[in-house]
Amino acid sequence: MKNQYFSSLILLYAIVQIAVSGSLVAQTKTDSLAYYNQRIIKPIEKNDLANAYRFYSDYKASGLKNKEPLTLVYALRQLAEIQRKLGYLDESELLNTEALEILNTLESDDVTTEYTLGAYNHLGMIYRKRKNYNQALSFYELAASVAKKPSQLSYIQNNMGYVFQEKKAYPQALEQFRLAYTTSIKTNDSIQIARSLDNLGVVESVIGTPDALLKLEQALTIRERLNYNSGIQTSLEHLSEYHALKGDTIQALSFASRALDVAQSTNNLQHIESALDLNIRLGETKVAPEYITIKDSLRSEQELQRSNFNTYVSLFTEKEKQLQKSEVVSANRKTILLIVIGVALLLLLSILFLYIIQRIRHKKKALQQVYETESRISKKVHDEVANDVFQCMTKLQLQSNTDEKLIDELEQIYHKTRNISKEHALLESNRPFRKELEELLLHFQNSETNIILKASSEIDWNKTSALKRKTIYKVLQELLINMKKHSKATIVYIAFEINRKKIHIKYSDNGMGCTLVKGTGLSNTENRINSIKGKISFESEPHKGFKARISM
Repeated sequence: MKNQYFSSLILLYAIVQIAVSGSLVAQTKTDSLAYYNQRIIKPIEKNDLANAYRFYSDYKASGLKNKEPLTLVYALRQLAEIQRKLGYLDESELLNTEALEILNTLESDDVTTEYTLGAYNHLGMIYRKRKNYNQALSFYELAASVAKKPSQLSYIQNNMGYVFQEKKAYPQALEQFRLAYTTSIKTNDSIQIARSLDNLGVVESVIGTPDALLKLEQALTIRERLNYNSGIQTSLEHLSEYHALKGDTIQALSFASRALDVAQSTNNLQHIESALDLNIRLGETKVAPEYITIKDSLRSEQELQRSNFNTYVSLFTEKEKQLQKSEVVSANRKTILLIVIGVALLLLLSILFLYIIQRIRHKKKALQQVYETESRISKKVHDEVANDVFQCMTKLQLQSNTDEKLIDELEQIYHKTRNISKEHALLESNRPFRKELEELLLHFQNSETNIILKASSEIDWNKTSALKRKTIYKVLQELLINMKKHSKATIVYIAFEINRKKIHIKYSDNGMGCTLVKGTGLSNTENRINSIKGKISFESEPHKGFKARISM
């Protein structure tokens, strides 16, 4: 009982461990996804993008192996963003296109919609970067067509506004930013509202709309309330540009200086570069050396990111080639091994098959030889022994002083010899088998024993092999001899049936019966049936008759 209790505790501990470890693995995987996603959005170390690429390459391989399309799409989207960040726009486009091809095969739901919208938006950004504005707008329109949430639509409408703004198509840009602002109100998302207001203010300031400054200031107020530093810097730069357009250099420099302070507080080199560039354009040349240093740092950082990435991709490609080569070699070896095993197995089966065939042939040949020997002995007993006894009787009968008792004994020997010969004789091959059976049964039938034969007319004995017919004949012969010697039966019933192309024979008598013991005189009958791949079974008890069932 103690051992059983201890085993239960061990089992419970193992289950808990599996559950905990499973949840830890799932949690680790989730944490890794979040971690590497952040490393793509905001790289910190020089190897961040290369490490993220390795992670999402493995994640992609996992999606392929486990046939998880959404895992595969997510990995492709992340890999595409890494390529875009590094400036590899062609590779990024291909990865997004591959993701869309998979998404088109899936049923639409919130997840697939978000991934589809993201891929279209990503492609719009790529074409905007290439200054292929018409193609960029086409992808943004596709993104807008699948957007289901106001937050998604507002984001896309703002991106479309940027395209028109860069084209200097300001009326269309203004229209898109107004749509984006209207949509953003529905989201109750202050960041989205501030973004749309700021964009409206920028375009309105270019075309001279009176409310431009108000919108820019409202956007700054919202961002300051949220303590959204990158947004605050953007608003300060836009206010600086507004005052520069109005010719107010002092106000423009004031906002530009504040933008630089915010950028430096975040320690984001790209933001610092943007703020320094604005200050230089406004005539603040004293920051030029810092601008050059920052720009060189950014260039070096991007080159280092690219170099690390390219080195990793090169190693990864080489490793993949080696792995594929190894897999091909392994597959070839497996194929060769399977062929060798297959040939060996086929050879073994062929040998086994030939052995079985030879064994069956040997058994049939041996059985045929037994029948021929029996027939020869039976004939010899009939032709030589019985005839000699008969001639001896004839001579004795011709003598006047012959002992009558001796003649009677010789006559008995003669009849016994004839009976033995008849009992062990083979059927005549040129006669109908049913006639042979009837004659066999007639030999054993007398005033004390009645034999009933029921033979199915469906059995075509001409289509049954000669060996099978001989075996049936000999087996019935032996059963009847056994009945005559030991059973004292008054009724014998023999029935032939055919079922599923198999011949079934039922033998039963009402004789003395016996206790069946393996290895008795019936073993010879069993051997005959087994030699032609048939089956035979016996059933008997003292004073309860005897039964035999044969199928072949």
